[in-house]
Amino acid sequence: MLFNKKVYKTNDIYGISRDLPLNYIKRQEVDQKIIENLDKSRYIVIYGSSKQRKTSLKKSCLKSDEYINIQCLNHWKLIDIHLAILKQAGYQTTQSVKQTASGKQKVAASFEGVVNFFGLAGTKGTISADTEQ
Repeated sequence: MLFNKKVYKTNDIYGISRDLPLNYIKRQEVDQKIIENLDKSRYIVIYGSSKQRKTSLKKSCLKSDEYINIQCLNHWKLIDIHLAILKQAGYQTTQSVKQTASGKQKVAASFEGVVNFFGLAGTKGTISADTEQ
């Protein structure tokens, strides 16, 4: 009796690929936890050092149009992360810092883009805010 076995090259399994690796093993305690939290409409940040299978985990649980991927730098502040997410989502961002007469700094930010509601309809909008520090 012959079995139809698919033969893979070593590079197909251990090489660099944009697809989910053939050797990815779902881990119930990790993959299922991500899926459960996504069902609760939560934002999830997957972070860690390189070669920890963050990208594989993401590709295992989500379709490519269900996430935003950014590469953070270790000196970034929270505002830098938020701006990178908005930019990746298609918004144009503008930031400015001005010194007031009292010596305080005034920080202004504005975002312009199209907001989609559950992938059904979109509307163009602008959001702006400023604060004194």
